[in-house]
Amino acid sequence: SLSMIGCMALASVMTPFVGQNRGAGQYERALHGVRFAALIAMLWGAGICLILLLISRPIAVEFTDHEPVRAQIQLFLSILPMSFGFYGLSLLANSTFHALNKPLVSTVLIILRLFVLSIPLSLLGAHLDGMRGLLIGLAISHCLTGVISYLVVRRHLTKRVESESEPSFTPSVELAPLQDYDM
Repeated sequence: SLSMIGCMALASVMTPFVGQNRGAGQYERALHGVRFAALIAMLWGAGICLILLLISRPIAVEFTDHEPVRAQIQLFLSILPMSFGFYGLSLLANSTFHALNKPLVSTVLIILRLFVLSIPLSLLGAHLDGMRGLLIGLAISHCLTGVISYLVVRRHLTKRVESESEPSFTPSVELAPLQDYDM
């Protein structure tokens, strides 16, 4: 959880940012903000992944003297962090859809991640390769959900931008000339 704090903070900022821009009709600005936040989430995830890979052994040593447990900690820290940036994309998409007053889309994305991808891929991975396979399945589900979530939120905002930029039909109204009235 501590390693994801940057993505969680970014996701919590997205709700008021997108909501304010939605209220102002500035969907293009919201879209740029989501793109920038997605880039930051991926950079954060890559940085955390690198750090955790480098310090996985010292972390494992701090937690236990039991070598098999140390090996499991190192395994966890060498596989799952590779998906943290993508998990951050999911968090961003969920916050964005809440701000857009689309909580159902956010709920569908969460159900997709948990029940359609995470559980089946983790079970399959565990069946094929034990704990390593379980972690790989979970990481793959985070990556797939992150990409799908980002594409869905980007598509939704792009459609809003395009609909805002299309000229709307407004009939021209001619005013009748003012006439002088004697009273």
